[in-house]
Amino acid sequence: MPEFQTRRFEETEVVVSHIVSPGNFYIQHADCIAKLQALITDSWKACSSYAEQNCIPDIGTHVMGWFPKQEQWCRAQVTKICGVSGDNNATDGAGRGTSIKVEVRRLDYGDIACLSLLNIKELTPDMTALPLQAVQVSLANVAPLNGSDWSEEAVGWFQAMVHNRTLYARLYPQGPKVTVELFLEKGKLGAMRRGASLSLRLAQNGHAKHKKMKNVAPLRKSAAQMKMKKQDSEWEKYLISCYTQKRN
Repeated sequence: MPEFQTRRFEETEVVVSHIVSPGNFYIQHADCIAKLQALITDSWKACSSYAEQNCIPDIGTHVMGWFPKQEQWCRAQVTKICGVSGDNNATDGAGRGTSIKVEVRRLDYGDIACLSLLNIKELTPDMTALPLQAVQVSLANVAPLNGSDWSEEAVGWFQAMVHNRTLYARLYPQGPKVTVELFLEKGKLGAMRRGASLSLRLAQNGHAKHKKMKNVAPLRKSAAQMKMKKQDSEWEKYLISCYTQKRN
């Protein structure tokens, strides 16, 4: 299955499809919904489930899964075996009245769920032609305030900023990891920058440490100190002038 596609030196219109934290979330092509819907055909729906085949998929297997919460079939990857649970309507290889469930991650969204084998089917070759429509990323140039864990406030602020919104992304692959700068407004390379990136806004709102703000902060402090020093100097001059006038 082809990887998430981007064009070098170009911004990509994206939406955030799943969030764990500002350091771990998934972005999705903004125009992917129609492409994903086109994958589901009547001929494929006639395929039998893993339960009907009396088979359990291996960890890492790409499958099609029915997600009841979203009420849709999605491409997914098996991540682990959840176990066996009671189900009066299920007979999927574990005995009558039981259901084997596996944990899967939606490949084009990023979230995970435990599904019964009755709701999982094989992924046919024609369904693998479409490149992945989501990729796992982290915000560029920021880290949690305590250096390790993101606070609930930081996660909440980030969720509120990206909810139901088209964003403009610049991706920076770094080996297996991908960092991203997200902007609320569209911009062009070489042009004056629009509003600050979400990374910078997150730090400015007190929810993160920004690598580039370390160089800015001392300059601001220095400017403030120079202003105070100037005011002190002028005050001293005023006091000296008053003292001189009294002596005369």
